[in-house]
Amino acid sequence: MRKSIPCLSLFCLLTICLPAKAEGPKPIVAVFQIEAKRITLDAKLLEALTDILSAKLTATGSFEVVPKNEIKKRLLTAKRESYKDCFDQKCQIELGRELAADKTLHGQIIKIGTSCEVSVTLHDLKKASSEAAATTSGGCTEDEISKSLTQVVAKLAGKDKATRNTRSGPIPPPTRKFVVVKSPEPSPPKVITDEQRRQQTEWVDLVPVVGYELEDGILLGSDLFVASLKWEDIAWTIMELGFWSGAKTNLIWHIGSRPFVPINLDPKGKHSLRIGLGVDIRFWDNGGSESDHEEFLGLYVSPGIGYTFRTDVGLRIGVQLNASLCLFFDSGDRRPIMFMLGIPISWQAPL
Repeated sequence: MRKSIPCLSLFCLLTICLPAKAEGPKPIVAVFQIEAKRITLDAKLLEALTDILSAKLTATGSFEVVPKNEIKKRLLTAKRESYKDCFDQKCQIELGRELAADKTLHGQIIKIGTSCEVSVTLHDLKKASSEAAATTSGGCTEDEISKSLTQVVAKLAGKDKATRNTRSGPIPPPTRKFVVVKSPEPSPPKVITDEQRRQQTEWVDLVPVVGYELEDGILLGSDLFVASLKWEDIAWTIMELGFWSGAKTNLIWHIGSRPFVPINLDPKGKHSLRIGLGVDIRFWDNGGSESDHEEFLGLYVSPGIGYTFRTDVGLRIGVQLNASLCLFFDSGDRRPIMFMLGIPISWQAPL
C-alpha cells in the first residue's frame, strides 16, 4: 500500500502539469492578387487590397500566409511577368504546390450595378478542389471594399474552423488560459483611382492664341480658361476670357463659357480629346482716327476640338482649334467669321 502512494502522486502530477492536446498545425495559404471585374481599379490599389487581405487572414489565427516576396520569386523563376497575371486556377495550383502551400486563396471584386460583390475562394491543393468560399455585397469605394474584405475573411475563417473541427472531432477544453495580444490591422493606404484623376478639376489654363478673321486678317492674343469642372461623360469650363489684336483691329476682348465632352484615350486620362461648343460676347475696337473709329459688340458661338496631354508631375499642354460664328452683331451687315488656334498650358498639383 505504501508503494502505491508515490505512483499515484506521480500520476496526479503528470495529469496536472501536462498540457492538453494542442490543435493541429495551421494550413499554409498562398494569397494571390485580387482580380477586378467590370470595374477599373488602380494596380497599386489592387496590390494594397491584396496585402490587407493577407493581413486580415493571418489575424484570424486560423491560417499561415506565404510571404508575397516568395510568390514573386517563384513567378520570376517561371519567367512570368508578375503575379498579378496569375488569375487562372491552373496557374495558382501549380504555383501553390511549388511553394509547399496547403491551400490557395483567390479573391474577386465584381461590380454589379452600383454595388461591388467581394468574394474569396479557398482551394485545397491536395484534393485539387474548392474547399470553402465566402462572399458579401457592399459599396465600391476604397473604404467599403476594405470593409467587405473584413467580412468575407471572417466568414471564411469560421467555415474553415468548422470544417477542421468536424474532421478532427471535438477538441478538449484547454487547461490553461493565455491572453493573445493582436497587433492593430494596417490602415489602407490612400490610393488615387483612375476615375479621380480623370475628373480632377482644372482651375486655370493660359492659352496663347493665333487666329484669322476673314475681314481683318491675322490676330494674336491670349486666352484664360478658368475652372473646368469634369464629370464622367461631360465637362464645363465656367469662364473663358481673352484679349486679341491685329493689324487692322486695335483690340478684341471676349468673355464666355464652354461645355465640352472629354474623350479619354487611356484609362488614366493622360491623353484626351475635347469636343465642345462655346458661347461668348465679343467687343471690337478697330482703332483709327476719330472719323473712322468704330466699336462693335457681338454674340458668338464657337464649336471646337482639342487634344490635351497630362504628365505625371501635373503639367498639362495641348492644342485647340475653334471656329467662331457670329449670331448677333450691332454693326448692321458685318458678320465676322474667325478661326482661332490655341495652345492650353497649365500646371496643377497631382492628386
